[in-house]
Amino acid sequence: MVGRTRARADDLKPDPVLLYRALDDLAAKPSEAVLVGDSITDIQAARAAGVAVIAYANKPGKERALGSFEPDALITSMIELVRAS
Repeated sequence: MVGRTRARADDLKPDPVLLYRALDDLAAKPSEAVLVGDSITDIQAARAAGVAVIAYANKPGKERALGSFEPDALITSMIELVRAS
């Protein structure tokens, strides 16, 4: 998990810089990673980094909004990740 520091407020999503940092830390390629996110900016950042994205609609009404950004998958419960593995 990688997060921005207060001094680097410009590192906010949808800028993919934090995804690039995570990939670098793990010596992973974008094709070897997936981001699970609950916001439109998560989807945008993943797309910009070339990373697959699973949208997590964690509140009522989010399915439509997140789905309109065409994530690779959309879930409404984290248990769906466990079942898929």
